[in-house]
Amino acid sequence: MTKQKITLYYDTNCNLCRRYIEFVRRRDKDSITDFRSIYEKEKESNSHGITSIILDVAGVPYTHSTAIFKHWTLLGGGLKFLGCLGLAIPRFLRDPLYYFIAKNRYAWFGKCDNELCE
Repeated sequence: MTKQKITLYYDTNCNLCRRYIEFVRRRDKDSITDFRSIYEKEKESNSHGITSIILDVAGVPYTHSTAIFKHWTLLGGGLKFLGCLGLAIPRFLRDPLYYFIAKNRYAWFGKCDNELCE
């Protein structure tokens, strides 16, 4: 079975986001994920003001906590199980935690402000 190619747009200036990308790259054994800057997505089209993560699967965008858990289901292995568990939690319960972390990510994990970030 051929896995579909997906694009993950992320905040390249965010140290937490960059650590997440490193975590995912180690687990993306089939290299199904194309990683791109969220700022590139903003230039391409309306990203609806989302500044942390967008998962694009065959033209369908997933955002916030759904983007993370959906991505895990596509990567397979143990992450698939965790992704399914995460998606089983209603979005109105999981997204407030996501928003809280996203709002504070620069303060807690720092921000990369140079050309080496991309």
